[in-house]
Amino acid sequence: MRAFAVVAALVGLAIFAVLYFKKIDGNLVEAMSDPWTLVVVLFPFLPAVVLSFLAERAQARFIDFIQVAHGTADTPAAAASKKKK
Repeated sequence: MRAFAVVAALVGLAIFAVLYFKKIDGNLVEAMSDPWTLVVVLFPFLPAVVLSFLAERAQARFIDFIQVAHGTADTPAAAASKKKK
């Protein structure tokens, strides 16, 4: 999923470049007076941000799953046995 986030970021960068050169074209101060400029600049990166967030959550769940499967997770029973030692 993280690979999809990277691909989405690269596509977003390409879309941003096209929109930048068509709409802003070096007149950044003038373009900032238009509120839609912020939308045009940030919108292409939205899928990459969402996919990155989802990938981070999926990775954390996967790590927890692997730790439970191998018996190395900090379960309440494991935490109690560590305190006794």
